[in-house]
Amino acid sequence: MKNHFTKISKVGLLLMLGFSYTTHARANLSHFPMSEHSAQEVIDVKITVVDAKTGNPLNGANIMNNNKAIGFTNSNGVFQGSVLKGSTINIKMIGYNATTFRAEKDNYSIQLTEVDESIEEVVVTALGIKT
Repeated sequence: MKNHFTKISKVGLLLMLGFSYTTHARANLSHFPMSEHSAQEVIDVKITVVDAKTGNPLNGANIMNNNKAIGFTNSNGVFQGSVLKGSTINIKMIGYNATTFRAEKDNYSIQLTEVDESIEEVVVTALGIKT
C-alpha cells in the first residue's frame, strides 16, 4: 500500500510542477497585456542611444515601455526588443535628461543631453569624539 501512495504522490508532484512551469512560461511570453491591446500591432524596435555632445554610445541606458522597464542599452548603446506600435518609450540614464517618444517605426537614434546642474555649495560637517 505504501508503494502505491509513493508512486501516486511522485506522479502528482511531477504533474503539479509541470503545470506551474507551463503556466509560468506562458505568462512571461510578453511584457505587455495582450487583452488590452489585442488589436494593436507589435513591432520590433532598434534604439541606439548616444551622448549628444560626444556622439559616444551610452551603455546601460534604461529603456521603459509604458512605464515598465524592458531593458538596457548594450556597450554599443543599442537596445532591441518588441513593443506595441504607438506605445510610449522612455529612455533614462543617470547624469542625462530623460526623453520620451511614441513607438511608430522600427529604428531610432536618440541623443541624450547631459543634465546641466552644478553644485553651488558643499557643507562638510564632522563629529570629533575624545575619550
